[in-house]
Amino acid sequence: MQYHQLEAGNADLWRTRNLQYHQLEATGADVIRLRNLQYFELADFSADVTRTRNLQAFQLCAQLRVAPTVQKAAHCVPFSINVDVNEGSDLYSFEFRLQYDPAVLQATGVTLGSFLNPPTTIIKEELNQTFGFVVFSASSVSPALPASGSGTIATIAFDSIPGGNSAFQLLDIQLLDLSSQILGHQAIDGFFECIPVWGDANADHLVNCVDLFNLGKAFGSIPGDSDWNRYCDLDGDESVGELDLQIFSQNFGKTWSP
Repeated sequence: MQYHQLEAGNADLWRTRNLQYHQLEATGADVIRLRNLQYFELADFSADVTRTRNLQAFQLCAQLRVAPTVQKAAHCVPFSINVDVNEGSDLYSFEFRLQYDPAVLQATGVTLGSFLNPPTTIIKEELNQTFGFVVFSASSVSPALPASGSGTIATIAFDSIPGGNSAFQLLDIQLLDLSSQILGHQAIDGFFECIPVWGDANADHLVNCVDLFNLGKAFGSIPGDSDWNRYCDLDGDESVGELDLQIFSQNFGKTWSP
């Protein structure tokens, strides 16, 4: 009897010790979970602070953007895009390179926008159709003051070549203040979408008898002729002929939205 009572007592002692051990283990696990929770809360807070700072930095920077962001045009119809600055501050001079696909588009000219305060001067103007880019830079000159706010710094004219789409990428951007210090910026690129409506030779968004008249005047011509009209060369073979007339007939009466 005494032996069994001792055994029972020892068993109770072991159960008590095990219970205390598991309670300590549970407490230790709770402490670890609490520390992990605090760690992740601190990490989340740090990430939120970083995101907030990045957002503030993005908001404080001027945006240089292609406008409109998506430009649509029908086959061979000339169009233009703007390079705009949004929320600029103390801008005195700029330079950028606009890259495009030369198999799809041809840049025909670039003009200075009205954002910089006059008097102004154009520093560099390069249209490279071989590699498909436009480099343009300009500056205000004394006694002009730096410009702030939003507006257009350049307008670039294009002709579309038969078929295809192209990205507009803003690269090698430099925005400078009066003392030639670099200003922060964000670049927002654009995109050209070719609308498959051929034959709108006068860019009125409609293929009609006026375009047929233009095509008739240019019929049989090649580049260099007095009656040559590249907007009537619908198949892009450097001549206006029967195939162009056939393409026109297939699109007669169609309209398109820019």
